[in-house]
Amino acid sequence: MKKLNFRIKILILTLLPLVIISSLMIGLVIRQVDELGTHNVANFSDKFYELRRQEIKNYTNIAVTSLKHLTSPENRTQEGTQEQVRQIIRDMAYGNDGYFFGYEKYTTQAHPNIHLEGANQEDMTDPNGVKIIQELYNKARVGGGFSNYVWMKPSLNREVDKIGYAQNLDGWDWWIGTGLYVDDIEDTIAEIQDSVDQSIATSLQLVLGASGIAILIVGVIGARMTLSEGKLADEQLQMLSHKAIEAQEEERRKVAYELQKNIAQSLYSVRKKLEKASKSGDSPQDQDTAESVNLLNKTIEDISRISGELRPIALEEKGLGEALKVLVDDTNSRCEIRFTYKETGTESRLRPDLESSLYRITKESIDNIVKHSKASKADIRLNQSKNKLTLKIQDNGSGFDMTDTQSKALSAGVGLNDMQARAHLIGGKLSVFTSKGAGTLIKVEIPL
Repeated sequence: MKKLNFRIKILILTLLPLVIISSLMIGLVIRQVDELGTHNVANFSDKFYELRRQEIKNYTNIAVTSLKHLTSPENRTQEGTQEQVRQIIRDMAYGNDGYFFGYEKYTTQAHPNIHLEGANQEDMTDPNGVKIIQELYNKARVGGGFSNYVWMKPSLNREVDKIGYAQNLDGWDWWIGTGLYVDDIEDTIAEIQDSVDQSIATSLQLVLGASGIAILIVGVIGARMTLSEGKLADEQLQMLSHKAIEAQEEERRKVAYELQKNIAQSLYSVRKKLEKASKSGDSPQDQDTAESVNLLNKTIEDISRISGELRPIALEEKGLGEALKVLVDDTNSRCEIRFTYKETGTESRLRPDLESSLYRITKESIDNIVKHSKASKADIRLNQSKNKLTLKIQDNGSGFDMTDTQSKALSAGVGLNDMQARAHLIGGKLSVFTSKGAGTLIKVEIPL
C-alpha cells in the first residue's frame, strides 16, 4: 500500500505542474487571440464603412463643383441651363454601378433612367421601411449627410445594402445625391472573421495536442520511474523534470510558431485587402486607410512580441550567444542599468537544452538585477573551454545576505530556486556569491 501511495504522489507531483502550466497557456492563448481577432474585425469593419462614406462624399463634392459654372446666380436664368445640368448629372458615373441623381425636393429632375424624371418620389420606401428620398432630402437641407437603405444592384440583379449621400446645389432648390453598395464590405469582413476563427481553431488544436502528448509522455515516464527505488528513483525523477522542461519549451515554440504563421499571416492578408481598398493620394479616406494600416502594424508587432517572449527567435535561429546579445540590448533600451555582454571560446552551437536553460537563467538573473539590485551596471560573460562551459552574471548593486535569504525560503524569489534547478538538470552547478553592499555574482559551471 505504501508503494502505491508513493507512485501516486510521484505521478501527481510530476503531472500537476505540467497540467496547470498547459491549462494556463491554453487559456492565455485563446483569450489573447480571441480578443485580438474580435477587436480587429470590429475595427476593420468601422474603417471600411468610414472609407465608403468619405468616398461618396468626395464624389458628390466633385459633382457639385463640376456644376458650379452653371448653377451660379447669373447662369440660372439663362435658357437651357437646367437641361444642361440634367444632362451632366445623367452622364456622370463611377465604378461599375455608381451614378448620380438630382431632385427638387421630392421630384426627380435628373436621373440616368430618364423615364424617372418628373416623378414625385416622396413615398419611395425600401424593404426596411426607410423613406429613401425623404431622408436624403432632409440630409441635403442641413448641408449634406448620409443615409443607409436597401437598393437594387444592377450587376447582381438583387437588393443589397447601400450608403447614400445628398448635398444641395448652391443657389438652387435642387439637391444632388449618389450612393455606394456595401455588400462587398460585408463579404470582406466575413472572410476576415472566418480566417481569424480558423486560426484560433488551428492554434487551439496544436496547443491541446502538444499538451496531451507532453502529459502522456510525462505520465509514461513517471510510471516507469516508480518501479525503482533509492538512487534509481532519484535519477529517473531528475530525467522526468528534464523532459517536462523540454516539453514546456517545445510547447512555447509551437505556440509562438503558430502565432507567427497563422494569426500574423492572416493579418498580413487583411492589410493587403485594406491597402487595395484605398486610392493613392492625400484624400481623407487615404489618411484613414493609413491609420488603419498603422493600427494593423501595431497589432502585428504585439503578436511578434508575445511570440518572442514564448520562444526568442534569436535563440531558435542563431544560438545562445546571439540571443543573449539581443536580450542585453533590449534590457538596456528599457532600464537605466547598463548591461554588457562578452563571450569567448563559443565557436559552435551548444545542445538545445543547454542553450535554453542558460538563456532562462540569464533572463531570470537580469530580471532580478533590474527589480532588486539597485545596481548601476552589470556584466554577463560566457566562456567555453575544452572541458567546461562557464556563465557569469555580476552586478555592482546592494547584494544580500545569503544566509538570511535561504532562511526565508530564498526571499530573492522562486527565480533563484528555478535557476539552480535548471543548472542541475543540465548537469551543471549554480553558485551565488554575495553580501550586503558588495553586489552579486551568479556563476554557472557545466562540464562538457
